[in-house]
Parts: sequence; C-alpha cells; structure tokens
Amino acid sequence: MININTRLKDIFWDAIKASYPELENPPLAVTPSQQPKFGDYQCNSVMSMTQMLKTSQQKVNPRDVASKIVQNIPKNEYVEKVEIAGPGFINVLLKKDFVSNQLKNLLLNGVQPPAVGEKNKPQIGRA
Repeated sequence: MININTRLKDIFWDAIKASYPELENPPLAVTPSQQPKFGDYQCNSVMSMTQMLKTSQQKVNPRDVASKIVQNIPKNEYVEKVEIAGPGFINVLLKKDFVSNQLKNLLLNGVQPPAVGEKNKPQIGRA
C-alpha cells in the first residue's frame, strides 16, 4: 500500500526546490487536513519559507510563495486539486480514483507488511 503522506512530501519537495532552488534546507510540512472542508492534506511550509526568503533580503508575501509552489507541482497520479487558502496554506484534494483503488486494495488484501529489500534489511542477529 502506498504511503500517501510520503508521496505528497516528495511532490511538494520537488515543487519547493523548483520554485526556490536558492533556499538551503527549506521546511517541508505536509500533514493530513484537520478539517475535511479544506481538503485531504495540507502543506504548511509557506510561512516558514517566507521568513527564510525575507531573511535573505527578498520581498515576498506568503500567497505569492504558495502560488509559485503550486505552479511547480509536478503532474502526478495522487493530487486532484490544490488551493491556496488564507495567507499561504496549500490545501490538497486527492484524486477519487486513487483513494478508491487504495481502499479496494486494502479490503481485498488487508494490511501487508512492508517490503524488505537490500536497503532496509532487518538487522536481526547483528551486532
């Protein structure tokens, strides 16, 4: 099963880096929405990024920062729509087909243990 929070973080990281490549270690905050009326997830990185940009003598406002990030969100199979709310919050609505397929997979297969590959082998019996 796909970890959508991780996928969304990857998507927003790419958009943030494309929008502001000059920022070193920009903040990345993508969380489930606390209120369904605002969407499924939200990116709350904009206010911190705006402060970083102002510190580097750039005159920006949070909505412009959010707008630039939204413009650089790559095409993907997860996000249906993004909206800028308030001073710069980015609300994310997931594609219904994606959510439906994830639920169907969960109902048919149950919760599966994570795949164990060379990169993340369990360290059983190792000192």
